[in-house]
Amino acid sequence: MAFSTKRTAGPLGKLQKSSDKLKTKVDHLSSLVSKISLKNAEENKGTLKKYLEKLINYKVDASNLLLVSTSLTKNDEPELVNDFEGRKNDEVKRLQDMQEQIDKLLENVTDLQTSKNGVKIVDKKPKVSARPNQESDDDTEEFDDESDEEETADLYIVLSNYKAAEAGDLAIQVDEIIDVLEKNEDGWWKAQNSKGDVGAVPSNFIRVYQDNKSTADDDGDDNHTADADDDVASTATHESSDDVTITQEESDDAEHEAIVVHEKKKNMSSEMKEIIEKTSETDRRKSMNVTDVLAAMEALPSGFRNSELQKLEGKYKLSNVLQAKLKDCHLYYKNLRWDQELNQLKEETNRLLRTIQVMECRNIPTPGLHCEVIDRHIRICLFDGKRILSNIWKVRCRSPNVSKPKFWKVFSSKESLLGVNESCYDNLLLIRTTNIEREIGIIFELSVTYTRKATKEKGELSCGWAFLPLHTADGKITENKTYKLPVGGGTIYEHGTPLDITLLKTKTSSKLTSFLSAPTEPIFIVKLEIPAKKYKKVLDFLPDIVVLPLCDATLVTWFRRYLADVIMRDRDFSDDVTPVHSPQLKSFLQMCDHCDVMDGMRALWSEKILEVSDKNDKDEMTSLWKEIVMRISFPLSTRPIFLHPTDDENISKKRWIEIVELVKNPNNPLKHLLEQQYQPFNAADDVTYHIITPPVTS
Repeated sequence: MAFSTKRTAGPLGKLQKSSDKLKTKVDHLSSLVSKISLKNAEENKGTLKKYLEKLINYKVDASNLLLVSTSLTKNDEPELVNDFEGRKNDEVKRLQDMQEQIDKLLENVTDLQTSKNGVKIVDKKPKVSARPNQESDDDTEEFDDESDEEETADLYIVLSNYKAAEAGDLAIQVDEIIDVLEKNEDGWWKAQNSKGDVGAVPSNFIRVYQDNKSTADDDGDDNHTADADDDVASTATHESSDDVTITQEESDDAEHEAIVVHEKKKNMSSEMKEIIEKTSETDRRKSMNVTDVLAAMEALPSGFRNSELQKLEGKYKLSNVLQAKLKDCHLYYKNLRWDQELNQLKEETNRLLRTIQVMECRNIPTPGLHCEVIDRHIRICLFDGKRILSNIWKVRCRSPNVSKPKFWKVFSSKESLLGVNESCYDNLLLIRTTNIEREIGIIFELSVTYTRKATKEKGELSCGWAFLPLHTADGKITENKTYKLPVGGGTIYEHGTPLDITLLKTKTSSKLTSFLSAPTEPIFIVKLEIPAKKYKKVLDFLPDIVVLPLCDATLVTWFRRYLADVIMRDRDFSDDVTPVHSPQLKSFLQMCDHCDVMDGMRALWSEKILEVSDKNDKDEMTSLWKEIVMRISFPLSTRPIFLHPTDDENISKKRWIEIVELVKNPNNPLKHLLEQQYQPFNAADDVTYHIITPPVTS
């Protein structure tokens, strides 16, 4: 008994519909290509070029659909599907056949493109008879090449040293060759070293190992192929009138023209082949992002995307803004200005200095039944519609009420052990900028971290964005008040994309209908204010353009004041860029992106500031800042668990225990530094601040 071919409503059915659409496009293009022959190919060069581009796109689409089809599981279906595996295998076979059809069309279009005046160049290699022994040797050599490729396919070379931070990690050394056994979505890959030890390593510390011998063999094969192709020019034969072939007996001019056309065809074919092979290889080898899989299955709201600001987070960190930057002429610093009269960093008042209080998000669609949300957060930065103008700061949201999963609450609360507000949840941020362009504003990207229930894969997803302009249409600064901003879908560069197409309502003249439908629209609520006057002395020392929690402004200010003293006041020449021996500057720049470390330093600062006799004494305050950094930031900067900021709850708890110990026990910093797992300090990296080309921080 055959099952019905009716499309299901789940991911499998949606995949089948996508395949149907692609199949229709391929068949239509095939009929168009069949209308072009060698006789009229010359006058249809432009059309053939368009057909070639379309076929390459279809090839990529077919490969993506094939990847999606192989990742489908029965648990993804919202309802029971009869013979799920059979239907899935049929779909895989259909997509494979479609790829073969596209390959034949690509070959046909390439032949038509390279023809001239009804002439087709035959690219055949002469067949050379071989003795049985020779044939056996060739087969053995080919098998050996394939074996070498298989052996080196999972071999990786280590780019940077990594010490095992936890049980189950594998310690690796620079230039060590390791064998990758398993690749995981979270970036931690299972690998084995030459000693047979197995453990997890960070994927960004390694790259694919390329054997020089195999590269040389490939070059030799290319040379051999080129020689064979040169020999083919003299062995071509006559064909029919439609497919005329250039022969050796024709005139010298015709022979020269044939060789030129032949070389053009050979180069174009190899270029197209390289593009297609590269695409196919990438599709086969690259682990498809879980968000891309769910989007292809149409299992997510239409406006959801991969998070754009998450991709740029590493480039636009707070530490990058605080790093001293020289002008192109290297004569002075562009983000540090010196006050000659007061002999200190110059205070500068910005035209636009505001605080924003992120309050809540309403009616934000959930990712769907296929995903389990782990964390919700909002990334914030200055934006002009095209460019990121400041650092990117992330605020975590509280878990919403189970009965109201579409309502995100954002509020700060005091940590129980140290009694300070957790800056990762702090919804009161400072916005400072000297940019007076009318297009500038604040972008808020709403994101979730989630796992796919069927495969337990982890992903990051943008759930929409909101934009608050900082200037009105007539150039005035935006009024200080509470704003209810609409949440758009797509990326931060797209406009007019709905977050969820199911929320769209047809326009009606009925006021009652409009009133009833309004509460379902996604809304982001934020409050714009002016900072209190008590913060003025602190805020005027901050960078010209920055986004950070208001509670961290004091520590950042004293970092900049001490930085200016070290590289501007205490040096004979303003253009001196010699590395500075300063563990305070180095470690603070490493740790300022870690919210929990900044919380620990704030807790100790609030305790120690009570002992300061004169808070206006710059030297005494600078000494206090240096003491706190050396007690908290410096010892933690050498701990493997503090290499990168994390949202993982288990790791966060372990980190917080170490921070609390350092805050409450003055002797703990020395204890941390004397532990056996640490090696002697490298003065060039561990305790030295670099002005030009600083080492990459966590």
